[in-house]
Amino acid sequence: MNQRPQAVPKRRLLGLSLAALLALAALTMLALPALPKADSGTPTVAKKKKQKKITGTLTQGGYTVIALAKDGEAKTDRAPKGAFKLRPPAKKVTLHLRAPDGTYAGPIVVGTRKQGKRAIEGVYAGAKLGKVKVNSAKGYAKAKLRKKLTDRKREARARKGVPIGAGNFGRVKSKKTHGGAPGDLDLDGVADPLDIDDDGDKVLDNLDRKPRKGSKARVSADAPQTFTIRDVFGGGLTRTSNANVPGTTTDDINEFMRTNNEFTLEMDILPGDFSELDCAQPQSRTDPTLGGLVYCTEGGTGELSGDEVIPAGLEFPECCDKDHDDFGEMVLGSPGTPFGLVPFATSDQIGPGDLFFQHVTTDGT
Repeated sequence: MNQRPQAVPKRRLLGLSLAALLALAALTMLALPALPKADSGTPTVAKKKKQKKITGTLTQGGYTVIALAKDGEAKTDRAPKGAFKLRPPAKKVTLHLRAPDGTYAGPIVVGTRKQGKRAIEGVYAGAKLGKVKVNSAKGYAKAKLRKKLTDRKREARARKGVPIGAGNFGRVKSKKTHGGAPGDLDLDGVADPLDIDDDGDKVLDNLDRKPRKGSKARVSADAPQTFTIRDVFGGGLTRTSNANVPGTTTDDINEFMRTNNEFTLEMDILPGDFSELDCAQPQSRTDPTLGGLVYCTEGGTGELSGDEVIPAGLEFPECCDKDHDDFGEMVLGSPGTPFGLVPFATSDQIGPGDLFFQHVTTDGT
C-alpha cells in the first residue's frame, strides 16, 4: 500500500479536470430509506402488513433484484444463480436490477401497450414472474405476467417495448408528464431514487437547480432524504477544466489523486442517530486484500476531509469505528458541511460504478 501523503489542514475547492472522472459515481447509488426518529414519549408503531413474496428466475445469474415502492422504500434479493424471492415493501412496486459489478442494470418490464410505445413495470405483491429475460446490452429485462398482477398505472414511455431510460441510467429527454407515474415523474422507466435525471431535462440531478414540482429526488442540504455523492472540484462539472487538455496525462491525474487532499467526495448523511459507510459489497474494484474499495476500507488509503472541526490525517474507517464492525461512522465537520472523504486513490481504484451503502441506526435499530 502506498504511504499516506501529508494532508493539508483546510478543505479547499479546486477547479480541476478530474470532475469528469467522478461526476457519474453517484449514478449507481441506491437511495436507501432512513428510519424516522421516534417522538418524545411512548411511540405508537403501526403494524405493517406483510406482503406476499414476488418470485422469478433471471436468465443471467449474479444480479440483485430491487423492489421499489413509490415512496422510495426498497427491498432487495441477490440472485447468484438467477432465482429470486423477495417480499416487496408495498402492495404495488416496480422491479429493477443491479448488475454483478454494482451498476444499475435497468427495470423489469412485465407488459406493453400502444404497440410498444408504453412499457408496463408495475407489479403486485405475490406475482410469479417465471422466466425473466435479461438484456444487458439494452439495459433492461422483461417477463410475461398476467394482467391482474400488473399495475398498469406504473408505465413508461418506450420504443418497441423498451423504456426510454433503459441503458442510459434515466438521462434522456422526456416530455412533461402531467403528474407522472407513481415513483417515476418523467416516465422514462427508471424509478426516481435510481434516476440520475428524474425530471427528464437531461441535466444531472446533482447539477439541476430547477427540480420538478413534486420531485423528492433533491432536498435541502440540512435535511437530506437521499444518499447522494458529489466530487468537490469547485462548482461541479460545468465549471471544471477539460480532462483532455493538451499535456495532461493519466500519470498526471493519478499523481494528483494519490497525493492531494483537494479532491474530496462529499456524501449526504441520512437522518438518524448515526450512519455508517459500507463499501465492502462485491464489485469490480474491490481490493482482494482488503475486501472492499481501497479508499473507504480498513487498511486502505481513505481519510476524513479535514476542516476547522476535524483534524487532518484521520484514517477512515479506522478513526470512526466504535462498534468494530469495519464500517466507519459518517461524521460531520463544520456546521453546514456534509461528510467528506479524501480517497487518495488512483483512477483505476475509483470511478463510475463504485457502490456504497449507508447503514442508518435509530433507537438501536
